[in-house]
Amino acid sequence: IGVYPASRKRLKKTSKVLFIGHLLKKQGVQKVIEALPEILKKIPKCKLIVVGGGEYKDALIRKTKQLGISNAVEFKGWIKDKSELESITFEADLAVACYVPEKEMLRNFSYYADPTKIKDYLNAGLPVVMTNVPHNASDIENNECGIIVKYEKRSIASAILKLLQDDKKLAFYQKNAVKFMKKYNWDLIFTKALNG
Repeated sequence: IGVYPASRKRLKKTSKVLFIGHLLKKQGVQKVIEALPEILKKIPKCKLIVVGGGEYKDALIRKTKQLGISNAVEFKGWIKDKSELESITFEADLAVACYVPEKEMLRNFSYYADPTKIKDYLNAGLPVVMTNVPHNASDIENNECGIIVKYEKRSIASAILKLLQDDKKLAFYQKNAVKFMKKYNWDLIFTKALNG
């Protein structure tokens, strides 16, 4: 799956963390929510933006209430307008893809997938905090445009804080994200396919 180079640029740091996708238990948003109280101790203005809907949404909302962090999580529902979604994406500083790992990796559907959202995140210059589930997770970490975490709230909190508390590191990872995605430019993919 390719991307077209993003036409926008990030203007300022917001301490916003983004998730886009179907709200299912296997997507792991619940663990990011569990990590938020630790993050908020050090970055009180941090906010998790959740774009999408699904059968697990009500459970996630209940979890934010139980943890007393409802004000730090914004559930936006599905957004069909591409321009609006792009605006939300470019307001974030980083993104999360903390898929729930399976005991046997090769039985995990997400391992075989090529998640479009991860490439969309990176294309927009968003470093990705992710579990080692998608097949390309190590490539993303090796190119310093993402951080692989354990499916544990402390590990997730630590990675998010590592980026949000260090402006230089965050900018470095954001720059690397855009650079990493250059090889997935649709024009380049089509040219190679048609000339090959």
